[in-house]
Amino acid sequence: MANAAAQAAGVATGQSVASALALLPQLLLFERDAADEAAALHGAALAALRFTPSIVLKADGFLAEVSASERLFGGRDALLQALLRSVRQTGLNVAVDWAGTPAAAWLLARHAAIGSMPAAAPEAFAARLDELPLGLLEQAQSHHDTLRGVGCRTIGDVRRLPRAGLGRRFGAALLQEIDRAHGRQPDPQVWLLAPERFEARLELLARIDTVEALLVAVQRLMAQLAGWLGARHAALSGLTLTLIHDGRRDQQATRVPIRLAEPVADIDHLNSLLRERLGRVPLVAPVDQIVLSVDDLVTRGAASLELFASAQSEATGISRLIEKLVARLGPEAVQRVQPLADHRPERALHLCSAEAAPPAIRQSVHALRPAWLLERPTPLRTRQHKPVFDGPLRLLAGPERIEAGWWDDALATRDYFIAENRAGQLLWVYAERQVLGKDAVWYLQGLFG
Repeated sequence: MANAAAQAAGVATGQSVASALALLPQLLLFERDAADEAAALHGAALAALRFTPSIVLKADGFLAEVSASERLFGGRDALLQALLRSVRQTGLNVAVDWAGTPAAAWLLARHAAIGSMPAAAPEAFAARLDELPLGLLEQAQSHHDTLRGVGCRTIGDVRRLPRAGLGRRFGAALLQEIDRAHGRQPDPQVWLLAPERFEARLELLARIDTVEALLVAVQRLMAQLAGWLGARHAALSGLTLTLIHDGRRDQQATRVPIRLAEPVADIDHLNSLLRERLGRVPLVAPVDQIVLSVDDLVTRGAASLELFASAQSEATGISRLIEKLVARLGPEAVQRVQPLADHRPERALHLCSAEAAPPAIRQSVHALRPAWLLERPTPLRTRQHKPVFDGPLRLLAGPERIEAGWWDDALATRDYFIAENRAGQLLWVYAERQVLGKDAVWYLQGLFG
């Protein structure tokens, strides 16, 4: 095979290496690597799993049964365009065609030009098969010269020969291959199964030392991840991008973890987080390999298309905002309030990383709580044995008794009240229970909105 520059110099498929070098002495030669080709093809097939679970992996391509997915993706043409975009993101050029049987689609695609689109509907494949060159039939390879000797150049020429004589002379396998292509014989397929664990590796053609170029390479792995998640009907809550420098996989590799507030299967959102996160990662050395792996996976149900926004969709929006802030600013810059199992208000909450999973604490207190707690309770003056804050306070609700802390030498014995001052502001106040009465000491704990 030769690229466009070599072909312009006269290099063509089928030439010997000596002839090619005579035409173009500076020609660069690369040996085929079957393992790399198989890995690249498997990655492209994984990306296609996003559009259909029925993928058949071949030696130099794959088949996709898409009739059941057409409505989901907006019709046959829209589905084909989306599938091709996804496969091209993995770095491969595509020759594509379609037909009503797997064998016919495979024959037509092998004859199609790179980048061309199918011109006819899949149902009109029978007549097109007859026009294909005879060399595309696997069972005709060993009889190619003999068939050409009797005037057969296309598959249609072979079909027009007497079947009985054709079978006796060339064997039943040739007739069976043609019959499978036309749908006259069953053609069972072995579907590709998505692996249990996702880890995709990409060896770069050249060293990369910029984040922008790195993001382009990462898209090839993200396309595979999208197909894998679709096939597994799953979402992820964590993934790691590993940047390998100079081929060394030791401690010098740079690991870029992404942790999510909730499981996500949206590749566009994951791409956005990776872009933000990589923008903060210094490249200590040029990168020549990248590895993308999924850390935490959860099974998800079918997507729900909502007419009106629900509490779940609003919570998802908040979670994605938090994830983007963490990716851009770092985990130490974004914190969340986490409840603790303690009845004392000043000890019932503490700040933690926004990425930390909230504990499963059952809230047993159903009383009203203010939105704003003071950092420390503020002592209040009293007038005629009643608390004062911008005027005498009127107690509206209470007491709510809290007695806790005997286990850590910070005993709190309090009676809480909701109070109102003369401006109509609602306050959360308490009195120490052991001195409740004439000499009670009152404190302001919080303010209601």
